[in-house]
Amino acid sequence: MSSIKKNYFFNTIFIILNSIIPLVTIPYLNRTLGPENMGRVTLALSFVMYFSTFSGLINPIFSMRELSKFRDSITEKNKIFSSLFFYGMIVKLITYILYFVIVIFIRETRQNLFLYLLLGSQLFFEIFSIEWAYQAHEEYDKIVTRNIFCKIVSVLLIFFLIRTPLDYNWYAVSIIVAMSIPFLLNFILKKDMVKFEDPKLSFKVFFKYVRDSFSIYVLKLFENFFINVDKLLLGFLAGNYYLGLYNLADKIIILSSSFSTSLTTVLIPRLSYLFHKNEIDDFFEKLSKAFKFILFITFPMVVGIFVLAPHIVAFFGDERYRPSIITLKIVSFNLIFISISNFLSYQINIPCNRERFNIIGSAISLGTSLIFIPVFVRIFYHNGAALSMLFSLLLQTIFLFFTSTNIGKDIVIDVKNLFYPFSSILMGMILFFIVNWFKTGNVIIELVFYIISGAGIYLAFLIIIRDKITLELLNLLIVLLSRKFKK
Repeated sequence: MSSIKKNYFFNTIFIILNSIIPLVTIPYLNRTLGPENMGRVTLALSFVMYFSTFSGLINPIFSMRELSKFRDSITEKNKIFSSLFFYGMIVKLITYILYFVIVIFIRETRQNLFLYLLLGSQLFFEIFSIEWAYQAHEEYDKIVTRNIFCKIVSVLLIFFLIRTPLDYNWYAVSIIVAMSIPFLLNFILKKDMVKFEDPKLSFKVFFKYVRDSFSIYVLKLFENFFINVDKLLLGFLAGNYYLGLYNLADKIIILSSSFSTSLTTVLIPRLSYLFHKNEIDDFFEKLSKAFKFILFITFPMVVGIFVLAPHIVAFFGDERYRPSIITLKIVSFNLIFISISNFLSYQINIPCNRERFNIIGSAISLGTSLIFIPVFVRIFYHNGAALSMLFSLLLQTIFLFFTSTNIGKDIVIDVKNLFYPFSSILMGMILFFIVNWFKTGNVIIELVFYIISGAGIYLAFLIIIRDKITLELLNLLIVLLSRKFKK
């Protein structure tokens, strides 16, 4: 198995796990804690994520890219790793201290001080984060297995410790276990992959790293500001209740987008390597196949979520979350723009050292959201935040497309890409009638039946029109099954 296929396999396992766990935990958490307290934790976590973004001055994506260039030279690799780690540690310590001071002196955060301190410990644990070193070596299996362990522990904590609406602090503890403990495990168990050497710290080297990683850092700054600005502004302007309603729809979209963007992290080291070696044909081939696979997954999810929104909300929440149905329908379209903009940003611009266009695109989306969210939230509450984010993502994607390389434009406007939205719309039309015909009164049975039916219809259309990606996946499945039966 090639390294890309192996890494994508492990990445897919992790994504599947991240899909299964929310299917179990989110309905329980929404019903136990309610919209108000779910919104409370979401607001505090969004606040922490802003500081986490600031602490990434020596950016993980930059670090991964730099280390991947020297992975064939042990001496250079260890020197680069040591200096990147220690400079990052200094910045993260300063950020953690700053966060601690701010949450104590701001009245709004002081009202839930214990919650903010709990979630703020994420900033401390990030000091030990060296996932970028594993990614540079394309060792995703180690990252995945340790994350799986922590996810399972987190799930056990949720079901054993969260019993009433007042147990939201235990929810914060489970978040820290799932997000932060893997940092410690990966740091402790790195073994001989990389070794610490005297980094010979100096302001000259530090500012060189800052200069070289600044474009990616600013990009992540804008992106993470954009990702959390809707929740932060909605929480402060409309309150925790409406944030809780919005959060349900937002979590479903985040969960869904992980499938369509799962190739991004896996491919960056290989694409950077190919572009650095000027192997353009191989570079184009991998990009083209990756984009078609992204569309293959994204469009049926968008249509499926839109048609099945009432059933999805009923599954993840209860009657208190019914106002989230329209919100979910609106944000379902975000998946299209998230997938395309992620492809243009991370699989074309970053390997080609064109980060400046990503920065401008993210600035456009952030600026648009800052203008529209305060206005729309006061009128439409949680749906206002959803509309603002959809419009912002649309503008960002349009900008990234028109400023992309010729390679990027050729891949995106390939007429064969229309197979996926066309087949998805046909699937949605048939699924609409199935939803009105098949009713059992059990939302789980109905959802499973609708999803299986929709997937079958979608794949049938693609097989009929001889879509290359679908046929390759079908052949792979046949090969795997034949091997299994031979054993």
